[in-house]
Parts: sequence; structure tokens; C-alpha cells
Amino acid sequence: MDDIQKRQAALGVAVVLPLFAWFITAKIVYGFTPQTVRHVLPDLIRNTFRLWPLWSALILGEVIAIGGIIAAAKMNKRPFSEHSTPTLKTIQNRLSACSQTHTLNCVHK
Repeated sequence: MDDIQKRQAALGVAVVLPLFAWFITAKIVYGFTPQTVRHVLPDLIRNTFRLWPLWSALILGEVIAIGGIIAAAKMNKRPFSEHSTPTLKTIQNRLSACSQTHTLNCVHK
């Protein structure tokens, strides 16, 4: 994943997660159904900043999104990321090199 794709993913999370939190909160708190969604949803959208559960969901969703983006960025910059787990082929090559030198203390970097 290159830098542009990482930025696009971060932007997507920053936009989608608060909207998802808003929708889930609206469904739980105000309980619209498939039959009433056409009448209730526009009113909830218009009154989002007058209804504290909805604007709180937007803020909390954004805080969680930003926290997730920061955590993902920190996990991406691990101090030992250039040292990967050796594959079976790498281990076999190291063992054969040790057996060819006939030493017991064969250490490879």
C-alpha cells in the first residue's frame, strides 16, 4: 500500500466512521423503522445539532477515527520492520552454511 492509498483510507475512515456512529445512534435512540424512515430520517438530519445524542455520536465517531488513524500510523513505523521473520528457505541456507564450515558456534546476522 503506497502513501496515496494510505491517505485515502485514512480520509475514508475519518468520514465514514462518524456517519456510521450517527446512524447507529439515531436508530437506537430514536428507533426509526423501515416504515417510518422516510419521515423520521430527514427530521433527524435537520435537527442533528439540537439533539445531543446525535452530535455526540458525530464527535465520538471522529475521535475514534482519529485515534485509529494515529494507532495505524504508529504501528506502521515499527523500529524493527526491516527485520522480517526468516522463511524456511533462509533457515535451510543458514544451516547448510554452518554445516559447510564445520563449526558448532555458527552465528549469522
